[in-house]
Amino acid sequence: MIVLDETYKERGGEMRDLISMVLKTRANLVIIPLSTEGGEKLRSIGGIAALLRFPISSQP
Repeated sequence: MIVLDETYKERGGEMRDLISMVLKTRANLVIIPLSTEGGEKLRSIGGIAALLRFPISSQP
């Protein structure tokens, strides 16, 4: 999971719960500073991204 540092600071409580779940599954967590080019791009898509490694069904 990739999180923008600004997003983590603004959404502290809910981000802590999400990050706790990520770490329990032994996934990687990367916090990106807004001051970088990658940080600016991440901010433009909402401040958080993840690579899912399982299929998501589009059928209900």
